[in-house]
Amino acid sequence: MPRRYNLRELPSRYTPLIAYLATREGDSATLTFTEIEVMIGVPLSVSVQINGASWASDRQRFARDLTAIGWRARPRVRARAVEFRRLPVTRGDAECED
Repeated sequence: MPRRYNLRELPSRYTPLIAYLATREGDSATLTFTEIEVMIGVPLSVSVQINGASWASDRQRFARDLTAIGWRARPRVRARAVEFRRLPVTRGDAECED
């Protein structure tokens, strides 16, 4: 009988981009659509290229994964790029020292 997969366990097409940002130092990074396509190994869909809202929608796994690692995306549709910015660390997120 085939194994049933939890879709959350499977990597998304954006896993390489998430991994890149998770290990990146600094508070921002701007990547062109072409750079992102090279990184993820597939072309970006037309809807992602023309609909800036899809980069930040809570309905999109990519946006949830991005928030989980402390980043957000600001698409620059005319420039065919995405600006990624690190989310500010809030007091509750920071480790406390005694």
